[in-house]
This record gives sequence, C-alpha cells and structure tokens, in this order.
Amino acid sequence: EYKIEVHTVNFSGDPTKPLYTKVDTKTVTIDENDQVTVDGLNPTTYYAFRLIATVEGNEVNSEYSDPISTLPVFNSVEKTDTLEEAEEAGSNKVAISGNEIVMNGVHYDTNTITELQPAKNVIAGLKAGDVVTMDDDATVVSLDLDGGASAQDHTRDFGSVFANSTVEITNNDYSKTITGDFKALTLKGTGAIYTVTGATVKTPIVLTNGVEVAVEATKDCKVEAGATVKINKVEVTTSEDVNLEANAGKDLVVTANTVANDLTFVNSTAGSATITFEGEPDNTSEQKGTITIKTEGGSVEVTNGTATITDPSLTGNKEVTVSAAEGEESTVFAVTEMKAPEVLKTNGKLSEIELKDYTDDEIRTTFGDKNDEMSQADVIAVREYINSFGVNGKGVKVSVGEDLASVTIVLTEAAQNLTIGNLK
Repeated sequence: EYKIEVHTVNFSGDPTKPLYTKVDTKTVTIDENDQVTVDGLNPTTYYAFRLIATVEGNEVNSEYSDPISTLPVFNSVEKTDTLEEAEEAGSNKVAISGNEIVMNGVHYDTNTITELQPAKNVIAGLKAGDVVTMDDDATVVSLDLDGGASAQDHTRDFGSVFANSTVEITNNDYSKTITGDFKALTLKGTGAIYTVTGATVKTPIVLTNGVEVAVEATKDCKVEAGATVKINKVEVTTSEDVNLEANAGKDLVVTANTVANDLTFVNSTAGSATITFEGEPDNTSEQKGTITIKTEGGSVEVTNGTATITDPSLTGNKEVTVSAAEGEESTVFAVTEMKAPEVLKTNGKLSEIELKDYTDDEIRTTFGDKNDEMSQADVIAVREYINSFGVNGKGVKVSVGEDLASVTIVLTEAAQNLTIGNLK
C-alpha cells in the first residue's frame, strides 16, 4: 500500500512562512508506468508531493518532489496588460507574453504544456479588462468584452481561433466590431452594439434581447423568442424564435415560421427598409400571427406578407399596420391583391388617389376621362378598389404603378396603428 502527502508550496520568500504546507494525505496506486494519479487538487496551484511506502511495518518517506502546478480553470477570468499585473492581482487575472501565461501567480509555458495553447490563442485576441470563461479546449467560450481603454479600442479580431467553437459575447461598454470565424455565435447585452460584417459564422448569429447589430454584407441571424433587437437601425420584436437574413442597408428577409408568431418591425430613422417574407423550400410557408410594421419618419417596403396576417397562408391577402408621427409622412411600398381598375390607367389617374368615400358623380369627376365620363361598371370597380384598403377618410393616398398591382401608400396625417388591407 502507498500513500502520498500533498503539500502546497510557498514562493513568497517570506522566511516566517513554511516552504511546504501539508494539505492532504491520499491512498494511491502506482501504475505499470510507475506513475501516480492524484485527484481533488485545486487549479492554478503549486504542489509538492512525498510518497509514503510501508516496508516491514514501517513507513518510509520519499524526498519532496519538484513543485508542480495544476492547470488553470478559466471561469470569469479578466485579462491584464502585463504578466506582473496578473501576478500581483492574484485570483481570476490572466496575462500572456509570447508563449507564457500567468494566472493566479502561476507561470505556464505553452510550448511544453500544449493543452493551454487554445486558451492562449483566445486570450491573445482580448483587450485588458475583457473577461473570459471557457472549457479546457476553448470549444465553448463566453466573453465579456468591456475591456479596452477607449471607444476607439473596440475591435476584436479572433481570426480562426473560434472556427470550431461556440462563442457567447456580452458587451456593455462602447460598440464592438467582431471579426473572425465562428462555429456558432451568440450576441448579448442590453444596449450592446456590434458590427459583425467581418464575422463568418457557420450557423445563424443568435441575437438576444436589447442587442443592436450593424451589417454591410449578408448575414443569417436568429432573434430569440421574446426579444427586441435592432438590425441596421430596424427594430425587430418577435414572440417566437425567428430566422432572418440581414443585408446591407435595411433589407431583411424573414423566414416564415410554421407556428403562430407576432412580429413587429419599426423603421425609425431616415431611409427605406425592405422586409420580405420567404418560406422554407420544404414547408408550406404558412405564417399565423400578427406582423406589425411601424414607420416613423422613414418608409417600409412591404413584399410577400410583411403585414398583419389575417389569412394564414404566406401568399394570401394581408393587412399592414403602420403609424405616422405628427408632422411626418410615412410611406409603404407594397403589392396589392386586387389590381387597380384599367380605367384609372387609361384616364391617367394612377397618382395620389385619396382613399375616402366618393359618390358616383365624385368618382366620375375625379377619375373619369377629360369629359368626366365613366361607365357605371367602372365606377363600381373604382369604388371597390378604393374601399379594399379599409382606411377611407384617414388621410391616406395611394399611387399605383403601371402594372396596376404595385402601390405607394402615403400616410399624410398623424395616425397610430392604422391597418391597411388588400396587400399581397
């Protein structure tokens, strides 16, 4: 039978403190390679060991082993600028220089301790003040990127370090530009702003509540259920997980859910937003729920179902809910289910059609030919078309394209949550 004494080692140089302090004695077995495994040790700690053998009833002690350090556990560890700072700060501080890592006062050479090479590569991409939690091989990593000395010190380029890693990033200080390759990427932090144009991710980038992202190239994103996020200044709120494609500008392509989902899009800055719904190739593209579009000073182009859905089919008749602020015009570009009557095109009356109630005579004088004439069938067709939007008398004007289906809808008076129908 063998036992082993476990001692911590004091490197402080204080002569009043012992060099070795026994912390445990364990029963062990020596394997066929004359090696002993000792469990239950603390991370980032220097230990020395003495083997105890029983010979003819007497215990025989070996000399102390050379000091050996246990490997670190990276759990909410903050990067410092220098090795000296990591030494002096004590627990939960880490720094690197070349191939050397210092954590909790313990020095590691990654040339000889190759298990720490992945961790060293991660730490190299961080700024002082950033905090990291990761597993042994850095395949699951959580980063809190509040480090950096100024707003200009905001870029984190991870290269290919995370090409096979699942990474979660939180940021509450300054905007951050994230570049590099990722297996999976989740962005967190209420009010956190990320630029991810240079990030290449194998799966959709997960956006959690309160996050804002900017992209200048096509990126697949997933907005978590119950979250409100901003993508290129367009606010998106969803009741269910939703996948969408973010493109340069305000171009969002939303994958239709197969379950009921309430979605709200708000375009509150200058410039048009284009929001398109598409179904997966292998499903029926049904979308149940309510989709609300609010424009506040900008405009929203509506195609293929960005609307309050009254028919569960993605290609069915839709309504769109929009708002206009006081003193502002809000505009929606869309395609109608019911085409405008041909007589409006013939008579050159496709522009700025005021949606309101008209008498037969008013229809003839407003939309008739140069002699204010129009057949009764055409009068009925024009009235049916105007009424199809469902917003008569609300200060809404419609201009119709030459195809008689594409329309520009302008709210000229302040309105909140005005629902417009007859949208394809």
